[in-house]
Amino acid sequence: MFHLQPKKKPPAKITFDLSKVPLIDSSGLGLLIVANEITGENKNITLKNPMDQVRQLFDVCKIDKLMDITP
Repeated sequence: MFHLQPKKKPPAKITFDLSKVPLIDSSGLGLLIVANEITGENKNITLKNPMDQVRQLFDVCKIDKLMDITP
């Protein structure tokens, strides 16, 4: 498994505004999961305003178990 070792303390919380993101592929999903691992705990990432297609991907992948999703 790949582990990142940040050089400085990561932010406690990260918010991604997805209001202008019509599609997320596997690379984008992987980035969100790595960001979640860097923060150290679940629910330290907030995904704001995902479009319908992106929200459907999050529902299928059960991302809401790891991150907060706000309308």
